[in-house]
Amino acid sequence: MKLDYLKMLKEIDGLVNNDWGFEMIDCKMMPNAKPFTQKEAEEMSQRLGKIYLISHCITCTACQKKYAVVRKNKRQRENVLKLITEEIVIAQKEGQPTSRLTSLYNKISKTNT
Repeated sequence: MKLDYLKMLKEIDGLVNNDWGFEMIDCKMMPNAKPFTQKEAEEMSQRLGKIYLISHCITCTACQKKYAVVRKNKRQRENVLKLITEEIVIAQKEGQPTSRLTSLYNKISKTNT
């Protein structure tokens, strides 16, 4: 499965590239800096856990769907199916026949793109 590594990096960057990250990593790692407080340690462990979950998706095939690159054709097909579904609902509300729309929906949903 092809993964969107840029999306993964942006999520990790959002967790560490901020004022909190600067204060915790850069300032607390200086010589003679005060040790981490319990609250800071808890926040850091939560952020590290989130970073781990993101990086875990690189090797875990069950988790990769969150970062999978969606092919444009598949996205377009899903949009078409959504539009057809909306038209079917409208036709049903108006008492119009829906068999042709339903048939079209079934044909598109069965195609492999």
